[in-house]
Amino acid sequence: MKIQISSVILGVVVACLLLLGAFTFLWIDTGGSKPIFRDQVLPSGKVIKIKSFNLVWGIEHEDRRTNDDQFALEYVSSDANTDSMETIEVFELIRPVSELWGFNKATVSVFPTIHRKGKYYIYVFVRNVTGKWTFSRHESKVFIND
Repeated sequence: MKIQISSVILGVVVACLLLLGAFTFLWIDTGGSKPIFRDQVLPSGKVIKIKSFNLVWGIEHEDRRTNDDQFALEYVSSDANTDSMETIEVFELIRPVSELWGFNKATVSVFPTIHRKGKYYIYVFVRNVTGKWTFSRHESKVFIND
């Protein structure tokens, strides 16, 4: 059986074009996608948008740390000048389930807009041995699309 070099080249070119087309289809934002969120009314009457709520495993560099398992919630603040009181109120949405699962940590991230970009705040809640929750807040930034 004789292989023709022109057929091999044609096959490689077609495969590259198909891969390029698939990459373009999967990775280029066409502008038609809308962010997914859920409106949530807090007990204070404020309306926030929940971006995500996840169970996060405590793993770092293939080292499994079950004490770091936690729930993480991301939301869009009802106010551009968000304060810690609103975030504490949002945390109360996940506190019961965190305690039910026996977790001692939870994370709440506060974004200024529905689009994940720019600066945002991360609140890390930690439960001490008496069961009281405390938090620390630090600023972070999404660099990929800014």
